Amino acid sequence: MPVEGVPNDESKTALCREFGVSRQAGYKWIKRFKESGYDGLEEQSRRPKTAPLSPAEDLVISVLEARDRHPTLGTTKARSDASSAVR
Repeated sequence: MPVEGVPNDESKTALCREFGVSRQAGYKWIKRFKESGYDGLEEQSRRPKTAPLSPAEDLVISVLEARDRHPTLGTTKARSDASSAVR
């Protein structure tokens, strides 16, 4: 999407119309191009950079260790065994 020589918002709107993208998408691509050049136009990961609701690493490790120690335990007993190991 050519960016040089785009003097105002009306031209950007026409440019978006020409390429068949929404204005929101067009402005996003123009911003990426201005910031990073052609590299900014590459596909980017949509994966979140953080996962604030994910369980703590020590809890995950203790659950996996409890499962290794007692492979036949059900969820409830394994959970109580893992939570007692974390405390």
